[in-house]
Amino acid sequence: MHNHWYDDKGTKKKFFFRPIPGTNKKELTVSKIFLNTPVSIDKTIHQSICELCVNRFSCWQRKHANPNRCANWMVSSICNNCTRYNECYKISKAACDSHRVSKYPGFGGFILDRMITLDYDKNWDLEDSFDLAMKIGVKNRVITWLLGRLFRNEAGLYRSWNIPKKNGGERTITAPQDELKVVQRAILDCVLSEVDVHKYATGFVPKTNILKNAVFHARAKVVVSIDLKDFFPSIKFPRVYGVLRKIGFRDRVAGIITALCTWDGALPQGAPTSPALSNILAYRMDKKLHSFFVHNRWNYTRYADDITFSAHEHHSKNASGAIDHMVTVARKIIAEEGFEVNESKIKIMRKGRRQWVTGLVVNEKPNVIRWKFRQLRAAVHNAMKLGLDKASKKQGISRVKYKRWVDGNLAFHNMINPDRIHELASDWRTVK
Repeated sequence: MHNHWYDDKGTKKKFFFRPIPGTNKKELTVSKIFLNTPVSIDKTIHQSICELCVNRFSCWQRKHANPNRCANWMVSSICNNCTRYNECYKISKAACDSHRVSKYPGFGGFILDRMITLDYDKNWDLEDSFDLAMKIGVKNRVITWLLGRLFRNEAGLYRSWNIPKKNGGERTITAPQDELKVVQRAILDCVLSEVDVHKYATGFVPKTNILKNAVFHARAKVVVSIDLKDFFPSIKFPRVYGVLRKIGFRDRVAGIITALCTWDGALPQGAPTSPALSNILAYRMDKKLHSFFVHNRWNYTRYADDITFSAHEHHSKNASGAIDHMVTVARKIIAEEGFEVNESKIKIMRKGRRQWVTGLVVNEKPNVIRWKFRQLRAAVHNAMKLGLDKASKKQGISRVKYKRWVDGNLAFHNMINPDRIHELASDWRTVK
């Protein structure tokens, strides 16, 4: 056990513990690390706190850009040796409340993640990589081989490329190579799919889609959309490990799954497991936001990094003030949970203007914008009039790409509004 720590100036200082009479607890008197007031802590967990503080400030002293990169700290937590989560939470909440994400990015949210349990209790009964391999149907030597490559940070495990965003700029996609993708897909299908997510988290969840997300906000007086900045990259290794431990995985298995599903210390945007892990980790944020908005008679949904809330009636004479209050509270809850709002993408859409939710217009009922339907109708009519070969040549693309584009758009429109697309789909079937 370490008996010293380093402050931000590199000065070596000692920890001081004093026994509390009549109990098996000690009082930690160091208040300049992350505890603003002395907090009584159980004897069985004070060592973890010491390790945590020392490792963090060693990283800080070495001027890491992000103190969460400390490998030892990643696998440490206040609750590792504590079985009384509720008591541990009560003891530590006062200290963590004053230790905001703004001071140490990602730290406050991670600690609370480790101490508040989900509405979920499952014993996975997985001891090590052998048990995990049996669970997901993959050979253990494959998992061991991939872990070795990941720990050595070998090149070739992921490939990255950029795709353009609608509003300009580029989005970086980081996809795993085939062997790693197979293992990640098996983890998703056999493990992560068994974990419940919040009812109103509609992105990347079976039997949900953008239509079911948008229908909650149809015919609303006001719709507010908030985008979370760098959603997947902001979810770091410690938070993934912490939430896996919280939902019942043992230390070793949680570390293995986290290592297999993260890259460069965060969730890669392009891995099959990233959406599911993000939904599991955002459960508490969804619960807080949903409770707040329902209490104020607003609807709430989240589709990946798009948070939407809407009201079907104004509940205050000062409607603008009420909306600003909702946005302010939502921004505060999001920050407390370790995420960041993209301020440039906050949209307040009132009844008199077009209201968008996950790409659909919801002023009356969820529907595809008109110009997209007209574009599809023109493509079908050109193929009927000119033939598929000439129509595709006119657009400067191959026959196969032209056909795939029309087929995909017909399927999309059919999901949103089947009645609108029925006649057009019949015409397309006559094209050869």
